[in-house]
Amino acid sequence: MYGNANSRLFEPNDNVNIVPRPAGHRGGVGTSATQRLALLGPNRLPEPKPRTLAQIAVRQFKSPLIYILALAGVLHFCGGVTSSPGP
Repeated sequence: MYGNANSRLFEPNDNVNIVPRPAGHRGGVGTSATQRLALLGPNRLPEPKPRTLAQIAVRQFKSPLIYILALAGVLHFCGGVTSSPGP
């Protein structure tokens, strides 16, 4: 059982107000919330700028994996293998 000895589990049909609210209270939609919305605007993050292809290409060289893959390609090319072995 969860909780301590003084807690009780609520049944799904229990009509319980955990925190008493004033009559007519509808959460954050009050006059102060409306005033803050008018003053500060909506609570949204700015949209990020889309990345260009050049930015994406340059960013790839920050990862060491690209250097490992390039080295593997050079070694394969310099190894002289021109075709796969046949049966």
